[in-house]
Amino acid sequence: MRIHIPKNERGVVRIFAIDLDDSAQAEFTTRNTDEGRDLWPLRDALGVADIQPRHVEIFPVADLADIGVAGYLAEGYAIAPEDIEKVRAALEALKGLVVLVWSPAFGGVETELEPKPPLRLVATLQEPQPDIRFDDLPDQSAKASSGVTPQRSKVSDAAMSGRIAMLALIVAFAVVGLMIWVGAQ
Repeated sequence: MRIHIPKNERGVVRIFAIDLDDSAQAEFTTRNTDEGRDLWPLRDALGVADIQPRHVEIFPVADLADIGVAGYLAEGYAIAPEDIEKVRAALEALKGLVVLVWSPAFGGVETELEPKPPLRLVATLQEPQPDIRFDDLPDQSAKASSGVTPQRSKVSDAAMSGRIAMLALIVAFAVVGLMIWVGAQ
């Protein structure tokens, strides 16, 4: 079975069961990067060359005993209840380890998954996407202007007088300081 992953896919989770006995599960899910090699049987069973591990969740179904995988997806990721109902029986039948592979795991690259045993695809679900609307801006000041830059107002006489007075004080201070320094020599 081939699963097409479109470029820049967002909000999709693929749920896989791992059909292995408990003793073989740890070796299958552990990524080994010793001696410059990147060995990860899970990645190889997905049939992809590259996957981002931080977007792959692996956990025992028993850890979710109180809410189950369906509850985890509904409460933790807001997957629509009607979508979960379509696959609830398959989710409740899961035992052992489950693998959730989220869209970002593929780095936005178009790819094809070719899952091989011991992986078994259980379901593909979509996170809800927010309804994005662009309403008119509420205030006239927030709207784009015509592109004409307003002329700067002329500096008032009072402001100019204040600047001249400040400059005169600085010069007077410098002259007094110079006189004190020369007198001390």
